[in-house]
Amino acid sequence: MSDILYDPNAIDGLGDIANQNKQMAEIRQNIEHVFTSLKGVYTGKAAQALDQAYSVVNGQLEDAQSQLANVQQQAIDHHHGMHDLDNHLSQAF
Repeated sequence: MSDILYDPNAIDGLGDIANQNKQMAEIRQNIEHVFTSLKGVYTGKAAQALDQAYSVVNGQLEDAQSQLANVQQQAIDHHHGMHDLDNHLSQAF
């Protein structure tokens, strides 16, 4: 018989993922402020290049944040599934 290695208190560890998602949103805001400030200094083609660069960077950060949110949801779903399995198996005792 194998031991059950599930820790029902581990959901607190999922807060780390939520914190990383919050930090990612803050980083995106900071980068937006930097690009906005730079657009106030540059004009013409330089401003257009900044817009294009911001679009690329923001898109990459948005994708990363979306992936992080998906990982968070998968972790929560997995945790709940393990909790349900633990409850089911413990009824046999």
